[in-house]
Amino acid sequence: MNLSSDKIISKIIEREIETQIETNLLEKLFSTIKNRFNLKEQKSSVKAEYYDFWKILKKNIINFE
Repeated sequence: MNLSSDKIISKIIEREIETQIETNLLEKLFSTIKNRFNLKEQKSSVKAEYYDFWKILKKNIINFE
């Protein structure tokens, strides 16, 4: 391998690590939000608000599906 291909591979690996970190942080955020809403004890309007928020967040930030 030459220097430029090493740089490309290095950048790809660096970006993959960043993506994994971002994904981990987002999963923690979603978990925290879910726990804060404590869905089992909330009224249906709060549940609907949570699920709408969750849907928008997933759609706009990252696709977990």
